[in-house]
Parts: sequence; structure tokens; C-alpha cells
Amino acid sequence: MAALIVIFVLLAPPEPVWPNADDAEKFKPATPETKSEQDRVAANKHFTIAMLRIQQDRWAEALQELRDCLTKLPTHLPALQQAALAAAQLDRRDEALDYCKRAVALDAKDADRLYLAGLILAAMGNDAESLAFLERARDLPNLQYKNPTRYAAIREVLIELYEKRKANVPLARALGEVLELIEHPERYNLSAIDLRVLSKQRLAFYLRRAEALRQARQFAEAETSLRELAGREPALKKRILADIAQIEFEAGKPAESLKTLEEHFAFGESNVKTAFETLEKVYAKLGSKEFLPRLEQLAKSQPNNSAIGRLLAVKLFDAGEFKRAEEVLQSLPSDRETIPQLLRTYVKLRNAPMLLRTLRRLLQNRPGDDDLEPILAELVRDHGLLKMVAKEATAPEGSEKSNAADRERLLDLVADLAYQAREFVTAADLYRKCVAISPHAKEHRWRLAASLLRAEKYEDCVKSVDEALTEAPDDVDLFNLKASALAELGKTADAVKMLEELASRTKNAEQLVEVKIAIAAAYQQAKELRKAADLFRAVTEEFPNSSELLRVRYMLSGAYSQLGENHRAEAELQKIIDANPRHLPKLLAGANNDLGFMWVDEGRNLDRAEQMIRSALKVEPDNPAYLDSLGWALYKRGRNQEARDLLQRAATAGAGDDPVVWEHLGDVQHRLGDKKGAAKAWRTAAALHDKNAHGSTKEKGDLLRGKADGLLGKGWETKDPS
Repeated sequence: MAALIVIFVLLAPPEPVWPNADDAEKFKPATPETKSEQDRVAANKHFTIAMLRIQQDRWAEALQELRDCLTKLPTHLPALQQAALAAAQLDRRDEALDYCKRAVALDAKDADRLYLAGLILAAMGNDAESLAFLERARDLPNLQYKNPTRYAAIREVLIELYEKRKANVPLARALGEVLELIEHPERYNLSAIDLRVLSKQRLAFYLRRAEALRQARQFAEAETSLRELAGREPALKKRILADIAQIEFEAGKPAESLKTLEEHFAFGESNVKTAFETLEKVYAKLGSKEFLPRLEQLAKSQPNNSAIGRLLAVKLFDAGEFKRAEEVLQSLPSDRETIPQLLRTYVKLRNAPMLLRTLRRLLQNRPGDDDLEPILAELVRDHGLLKMVAKEATAPEGSEKSNAADRERLLDLVADLAYQAREFVTAADLYRKCVAISPHAKEHRWRLAASLLRAEKYEDCVKSVDEALTEAPDDVDLFNLKASALAELGKTADAVKMLEELASRTKNAEQLVEVKIAIAAAYQQAKELRKAADLFRAVTEEFPNSSELLRVRYMLSGAYSQLGENHRAEAELQKIIDANPRHLPKLLAGANNDLGFMWVDEGRNLDRAEQMIRSALKVEPDNPAYLDSLGWALYKRGRNQEARDLLQRAATAGAGDDPVVWEHLGDVQHRLGDKKGAAKAWRTAAALHDKNAHGSTKEKGDLLRGKADGLLGKGWETKDPS
């Protein structure tokens, strides 16, 4: 045993000998990582995974990894940069913007994050802060060499923002910098794709830059820029010369401008509107009357140029040479732009036959409503001319025959104009012709009956509706017209009985509501206001989900107002306003006006009332009732001159047959010291009250006559004005 122990000891390995006995060389265990080092390692791990997810187009997962990375290490710049991109990709604008700002705080020269922040802010409508970021990116040195794509993108966004803010000087600078890239791509290593995209807008950039310089009144630079472009692009020189002429004129060089324009016109046919506008201004500036003769020369030298022909006609018309304007227009082809000018000319010439022919052409070549509306409105105001046109329309056709459908459309158009002009008898005659052509057309029959009702031909209206009912036996609209006519004839009971029978066989809920509204309206027309109000209220209770509920409330408010129960009328109007039916703008406007007027008349809530009335006028700017309401509101607030202007507009708008408007006008005239104007307005109101045009009473008319006579003495209107 002892021998074994000796052997074991002898065979045991010797203790290792270190090459150096220095204690510093001895092994020591690694020091444990600090918390910050562990966070850095974890952050880098999350960042690496995020970059992998981005390569896989898994943006949501990538963003979460980047958030985790930034939780561990908030100043991890690459993570901030990529997080901004990922959040923007997922349309998380606020989050992306926060990452951009944090990244830029760490690296003020980070063009991509400055650009992204500016882009996000522009999309959010924060233009001022967007510009701050983009201009910092714009001013980074040598970016056009390091990253020409980003350099161009920054300027493209800046161009849109500067144009929006009308910042012409920086706009011109940004456009110039983009054009430098386009013209010298080899200097900046611009990619072929970027160059192709930018080059498509090259001409537009040049013209926009010249316009910005012109607006900034940097005329010399603008002219130089355009002349350089004309030199590079000979095919565009004709168009560019027109812009140069405009710049020269605004720079105070009319003679040079005229010379440039003649150079422009020497190229041949011109459709550049700016060229003709500048030509007219140049001749006016030079004190010359040669504009019209020169325009005629240009028109003769370019016989196929309809644009210059129309312009010549307009200028002749403006000069009062209507016959010559007509000759020019007649030589042009009928199109969407010529027809409105012809109509305007014939209205001025009061040439009914030619006006009718042009209306026929109008129906074949319909222009936009914006072009026609003011011209047709002028015809509607000229009642005498409109009657002549209607007479021509109903006369036997001469050599210019038209088919039945075209004739029907023409008659319908003239009838509609007559109806708008409140020439209801004329409108009815024209609609009769339409019915004769298309006896089964419900629309013609309804309009005929409506015209007869408005013309106070109540028996004829009833007869017309009865004929129409043979085609549409349960048409609620037709029954409504007949009920109104019967009520005017004093046959309210017959009207109600007829409508109740219709209600008994009406199965559709919405149609039933219409019938019940008609019954209530018949009572209201017959001045049985309590019955009318009770029926309107019953409809609101029986059909609370009807699409007509708010219209019924509006009619109920009118009935309460006629009964003098303003508190109830106000409650119904307030319900309409609280519902805010934006899909029914005219109904909402009516409620705002009526409640506003009620408050004004009672002298309360004047600020709010004026706002409500103005909101109604935005919907219908020429509505006489709304103009009257605003005028009365201003009168109550002591703004008498403004009030008079509005009330004069209200008195002459439409038929001018509302006695309340004339009475208000008289009150304002009286306050302004215009006794005769006040007396005339009150007298007009009295005459309208006598006609009972708006359900007024004879006593009200006598009261107003008394006021007028009290100012100037009885019989004042027949005395010598002196």
C-alpha cells in the first residue's frame, strides 16, 4: 500500500511553471458587464433583427424591434433613422416625426430625416414648420454632389410650398436650382431615371420660374431666363415671346413689348390669351386707339382662328358695336364658347327671332352653366324681350324647321325662363304647347298646372290637374297643386276630402307623409292656422323617422309664426339647426334666416342672429328674404347705410312684391333723413298689402299710407318736386 502511494506521488504532474512570475500575468475572471453595456448589446440585437424585417418588407415587426432598440438605447442614431422611415411607411405620422426630430438633434446634417420631417409636416398642413426643416436640408453644403436625388426631391417639395404661400423670390431660387440639375446632369452624377422624370417638367419649370420672377418684379432676370429658353428651344419661341412681352410691359417698356408682340404674331396663328391681353394694355398705355383695328387685321389674317374671332366680338361688344360683334360671331362655328356671346349680343340688340335661333343652337351645343347663367338671368329680367321670344317660339315655324323633340326642348327652355321671370301666363301657354307635343310627359303637365296656379287661374289649374291625373291617378304632387287651387277658390273642405281619400289608399309611408303635409298646407292656405299647426305637429309625432321630418318642422314653425306663437316657432327652428342637415343646405339656410330674423325683431342675440343670417346668404346670396333679414339686423344695430343698400337689393330682387321688405326700406330711409324715399317705400308696401300679396291686411296698408302722408302731407306724391 505504501508502495502504491509513493508511485502515485511520483507519477502526479508537476505544478505548472509560468514564464513570468509577475502577478499581473496570472489569469483573472472577466469583469461582469455593466447595465449600459448590456443595453447596448441588446439594442444592437434588436436593430439587427429590425433590419432583417425591413429587408423582408415586414414593416410593422421592424418598427416594434426598433422601438425595443430605442427603449434600451434612446440615442441609437441608425435605429432612430430607420424607425422614422418605418413609422412613415405605416402612416404613423406623429411617431415618424418624433423619430425624425430626435435623429436630426443627433445629426444636424441628416438630409433624409430633414426631408422626411418636412414632407410629413406639409402633409399635416403645418407649412411653416415644414419649411423650417426643408430649408435646413436645402442649405446643407454639397448635397447636390453627395445625393442629387434627395437634393432635387427637397426642392420639388419647397416649390409646391412656396407657390402655395406666394413666396416668389425663394420659389424662383428653388426652380433655378432644379433647372441647373436638368441642364448639367453630368456635373452632379444624376441618375438617368431622375433626369428623365425631371426633364418632363423642364418647360414648366422654366415658365414657373419666369412667372415667379415677374411676380417678384425682377423683370430683367425673368426676361433673360425666357430669352435663354427661347434660344435653346426654337420650337417654343412663339409661345415664349408672349410671356416676354408681358414682362416688358410690366417693366414699363410698352414700346419694346409691342415690338415683341409683333414678333410673336409674325409666327402666324396665335391662341395665346396673354398675347392679346398684353396687346390691349400696350395700346392703352401708349394712348393709341389702334387696338381694335389691329385685332381686326389679325382676325382677317387668321380666318380659321376661332379664339381671336371670339375676342374681337367681345371687344366690339364692349365698345357698343353690337351689330359688328354679331357679324363676327355669325362667321364662327357654333360651339360652347361662341353661343353665350351670341346670346349676350342678341339680348343687347333685343333681337327676339335671332335670340330664339341661338337658344335652339344652345340646346344642340350646350355650354357650361357658368357661362350661360348671367346671360339667361339678363333675359329673365327683360320681361318685354322675353315675351317677344315666347311669341316667336309659339309662332308657326318658317324655313328653319326642327323635329318635334327639338321644338319641345326649345319650348320647355323658354317656358322655364318665363316661369323664373314670374310671367306665369306666358309660361302656361308655352307648357301647353309642350303637352300637345308630348301628352304623356308628366313633367310638362305638372309645370303647366303650377304655372296656372301661380297665375291665379285656379279653375284652369284644377282642370289641368284633372287631365294630368288620367295619366298618373295617384300622383301626390298633382293632388297637392289641385288642393292649393281649391283652397284659393274657397273650397278647402273639398281639398281636404280629396287628400284624405288619397291618404286612405296610399300604402307607401313617405308618400303618406307628403299627403298629410298637403292637407295641413291646404288649411294653412285657407288661413285655418290652428288646424294646420296641429296637423303638422301630428305628422312629426306619427312619423319621427321620416326623411321629411325637418321640412315638416320648418312648415310647422311657419304656422306657429303666423299664429304669433314665436316661442313655439323658435323651438322648431332650433331643432332643425341642432340637427345640422348639411345634405339639405337650403332648408338649413331657411331655418337660420327665420330664427335669426325672429331674434333681430325681438332685439335679442343680435351677434348670433347676424351670423346665422349671413350663413343663410352664403347658400342663397340673392334671396330677397335673407337680404331683408340682414338689412333689418344692421338697421337694429345702427348701421343704417349698409342696411339701406341691402334692403334696396332685397326690394328689387325677384318679384319685388314683399310688403315687409318695402316697409323696412322705408324705416331705414326715414332714419337716414330721406323723407321722400321713406314715403315712397311705405306707399309701395301699402299697395302690396292691399293686394294681400303675402297674407297681409287692409289695415296694415292704411297704417303705412298714414305714415307716408304724415311725413309729407296728403297728396304729396302728385305735387311738384320743388
